[in-house]
Amino acid sequence: VLLQPDSKPYYHTWVSVFMSPSSRVLSPRAVHAFLLVAAAVAGACAQDVHCTSLIQTRLPSTGKEGLASIYFLHIPKCGGTQFLDNSITGMVCNHSIPGDMYAKCNFPDLRSQGIRVGDHSGVGSLYDEYVKGRGIMLLRRPKQRIISGYQDNMHSWPRYIYNRDPQDVLEYAKLVSGCAVKMMTRDGVSVSWGHDNTVCGDPTPATDEETQLAIRRLNNGFVFVGLVEEWTLTVCLLHAMFGSKCLPDEFDRELATPKSSNSTTDNASLHLDGFEDVQDEKLYEEARHFFRKKLQRFNVSTESCEPCLREAHMFGNRSLPDTW
Repeated sequence: VLLQPDSKPYYHTWVSVFMSPSSRVLSPRAVHAFLLVAAAVAGACAQDVHCTSLIQTRLPSTGKEGLASIYFLHIPKCGGTQFLDNSITGMVCNHSIPGDMYAKCNFPDLRSQGIRVGDHSGVGSLYDEYVKGRGIMLLRRPKQRIISGYQDNMHSWPRYIYNRDPQDVLEYAKLVSGCAVKMMTRDGVSVSWGHDNTVCGDPTPATDEETQLAIRRLNNGFVFVGLVEEWTLTVCLLHAMFGSKCLPDEFDRELATPKSSNSTTDNASLHLDGFEDVQDEKLYEEARHFFRKKLQRFNVSTESCEPCLREAHMFGNRSLPDTW
């Protein structure tokens, strides 16, 4: 299995392990067990080219398996803060290593460019070097994302340009529409609510060409795309692909649920006057197909999620945010 073409990253990883001085301390039985595990992991992951390119053994301290360097693209109001804090960092961080998160975690350090992990900066020209083959993001139905942003201090509204707040939710929606497409195709630093600098709230509308580029980048450069509307399946899929322990906070409804209630969301929708986020809707539909294919490939379903939910002590919890 390790010698199959799709398993090359594994092959080189295991060879580097046994060529290292530490390999001398392994007993024959341990070596045999180690190779069996390696073969099983490689064989399962070889089904997916993105997974194959990302999984590697991390030898420092625990030597556990985890993700290689990833780029988490944080689209506003898509549950990204919870997902990053409770799911991603558990897979790419080794907290026994001293130092800040860039020492502990496998994130690219772009602080010299003003970009920090978990902010809302665009990845336009960064894509080829830092995102392609290692991108992770969450998406949400565009209209619901817009309403949630409006109700969260008008997230991404460029006050530094207009020196005022939007007149209503419709003006806000028109400006921040195409948010995900913009962030996937344009450069720009954006932190916090984006009132002083924003990519999502760039007044220049997203174009058809940018949307097609974003779709290509989603399919060719992102290893994982989760959906807010399928939160439980999203968490289970992440663990099915990359392992690690399932934790209660990953499924916690209070952490995952948007600040707005359903009734508030419905009332806000009445004021959008039939507005549709055309470009982000195209991207979202593509993401749904991407997500479904991953579920099938890794055999993830409501039933197969049960072990993960039990491990997190959430099985049978009726408050799970399966739908939004």
